[in-house]
Amino acid sequence: FYHSAKGGEWTNSTNWVDEYTSYCEWKGVTCDNDRVTILNLRNNGLSGTLSERIGDLTAIEVLDLSD
Repeated sequence: FYHSAKGGEWTNSTNWVDEYTSYCEWKGVTCDNDRVTILNLRNNGLSGTLSERIGDLTAIEVLDLSD
């Protein structure tokens, strides 16, 4: 997701490329029992394409990628 949405150009990509940080600690990610429930990257300068892997987030309740 990070690469297809041009993560290197995001306003804030805290922890997204840190291999030792849990995805639950990435900027804009909220988890419940290690499952992503919220992905909020609003106003973060996303561009590019949305990865089909977004469908793997089966516990997602909120998805905000607006600018």
